[in-house]
Order: sequence, then structure tokens, then C-alpha cells
Amino acid sequence: MITSIRVGPMRALDLRDLWNFGDIRQLQLLRETFFVQTPVQEWSHILFGSWMGLKMWMDTASNKQEYPESYTCAERLSQSILRVIRQFRESALPIGSIGEIANRFAAFEEAFRHELGKTPSYILEEKRGFGVQTLVERANKIISSKNLLYLSDFAQQNINDAGRCFVFDCFTATGFHATRALEDVARNYYSLVTGRLPHDTRNGAIYFHGLGRVTNELRDRLNSIRTTTDKHLLKDAVGNLGSVIAFLEQICLVYRDPLSHPDIIALDEDGAADAFFQCVAAISCMLNDVREGAQHVGRISG
Repeated sequence: MITSIRVGPMRALDLRDLWNFGDIRQLQLLRETFFVQTPVQEWSHILFGSWMGLKMWMDTASNKQEYPESYTCAERLSQSILRVIRQFRESALPIGSIGEIANRFAAFEEAFRHELGKTPSYILEEKRGFGVQTLVERANKIISSKNLLYLSDFAQQNINDAGRCFVFDCFTATGFHATRALEDVARNYYSLVTGRLPHDTRNGAIYFHGLGRVTNELRDRLNSIRTTTDKHLLKDAVGNLGSVIAFLEQICLVYRDPLSHPDIIALDEDGAADAFFQCVAAISCMLNDVREGAQHVGRISG
């Protein structure tokens, strides 16, 4: 992702970055071809792809405005490539054509490098194997599409916010949003498992149960199932409930309670990644239980 504002971990855009994405990446193959022995038959494909990439870059109006010197060099390079394409024969290239293209390519590259140095452009890179666009725009897609149908808008928004915070190095905020999403899912799961609403009402005000209380009452429910169910039926009766409780207890201990008091804990990148992915795993575990129709998952009774 490229932006004109430097935020968090962004670094200044380098010419090498341009070879990796966008229309201009088509020129990378041409650039590499200058330094290796290339069969004549391959030149037609390389030249045509390079010309198309260069043309698309030139057709972007903002490039002409922001990089006028580079644009002029690009026009000359495009003319040289197009002329060679028209004169090309499978048996031979036009005499001196590659030297002219190489010289004009070098001029374009130098002009672009110079103008990039004067342009406020910064780049944001992937984290933990996830692309920037995924983390910024749709981190909720990390959840299985089958389970997304069961997620509230609130939970999805907080998962997306956690992804944005993570890619911008706001690590403590990553954990905070991830646990907010988890808590929302856990309360709904609690209602389905216990048959009770996840809040108390006092003097007309609603007080939602915290994740610790939700976890403790889920454990009470698990113990009740174990004492009232025949051993040979216990596995089906329990489903993922034991795993869910183990997830929630760990997250409460390590992340949720400390993150409620930001002066107690500050996450680094590793801690943020662990919090995010553990919360996603716990959410998936609960949603799998619901989607698969586990025996202990029922309807809200009140």
C-alpha cells in the first residue's frame, strides 16, 4: 500500500518497490533481459508486455502530473519499444535497437528515481504473511466463510479494527479489539449453552457479564453435563465446550484482564500476533460448535 502520509511502520518508497507491483512491474522482465542471453523468439513477448505496462502507467493522469520528467522519458522509451515491435522479425532484431531501448530505459529509471526522492510517498508492507490490503480492509476474512455468517457486525468490525491496528504497529490496540470481538462471541455462545442471557438488570440498567464470569459459568455447565451424562455419550454431549473453556481461560489470564488496564500491559508485535490469532482460534472453536449443532448448544430461554 502506498500513501502520501507517513504513518507507523511506513518507510519511504524506493524505486525497487515499483518493480514489484502496479503497471510498471511489467518492465522488470525487460530490465532483467538486458543482462542475460535471451533468445530472439522471446523478445517479442518481453517487448510487448513491457510496452503495455508502460502505456498503462502513462495513461494514469496523476503520473504525468507528479513525475513530468519520468513521463517524458517514458514516452521516448515507449516509442523505441513500439518501433522495434513493428520491425521485429523472428530471425533477428533490428540493428542497434536493444542498445537504444537500454539507454532510454536507463534514462527513465534515473528520472523516476530522482522524482520519487522528491515525492512524499511511503509504503506499508505485509505482516506475518498477510497482505496489507487484507489486514487493512478485511481481516475478518481470516475467519472461515462458513462461520462468518454467525458473527455479529460488532465482532466483525473489531476483528477488522484489530487487523488495521496490527499492520500499523498499534500492538496493544490490536489485542484490545481482538478481545472485544471474542467477548461478544463468547456472550452469545454462553446464551446458547446455558439458556441464559449474558447480562444482569439492576435498577433498569443492563450490566453485561465479563469474560471471566462467562468462562466460569460455562465451566459449571460443562461439569453439570459430565455428571449427568453416560460416559459413552459424553463425547457427543460435550462437543467443543472443553476446548472453548480452555481458550477463554488462557485469554482471560494472559490478555483480556491485563488489557482492561493499559498501564499494566503493553503488547509488542509478537504479543499482538499471539493475542489476535488466539482470539480468532477461540472464536472459530465456538462458531464451529454452533454451526455443527453440538448437543449442548440450545436456544436462549429468556
